[in-house]
Amino acid sequence: MRITPSDIPSKKFNKSFWGYVPGEVDQWLNEIVICYEEDVSELKELRQEITRLRNENKQLRGIVREMDQLDESRVSSEC
Repeated sequence: MRITPSDIPSKKFNKSFWGYVPGEVDQWLNEIVICYEEDVSELKELRQEITRLRNENKQLRGIVREMDQLDESRVSSEC
């Protein structure tokens, strides 16, 4: 089950004589931890992907610059 931010404050627990039922609270906290860990893992992967794409973009820009310079020199030599 995926927990959304609005699920957290709206969660209701059954009450026992001494307060909330500990097992329900523990289960809810475990679900939150699992979702949080998944989000942290996904965030790490996305950051790595961003870094990879930025590096690839930088390389491609360098190739385009080189191609532009070759085109300019070819045009200059034709004139």
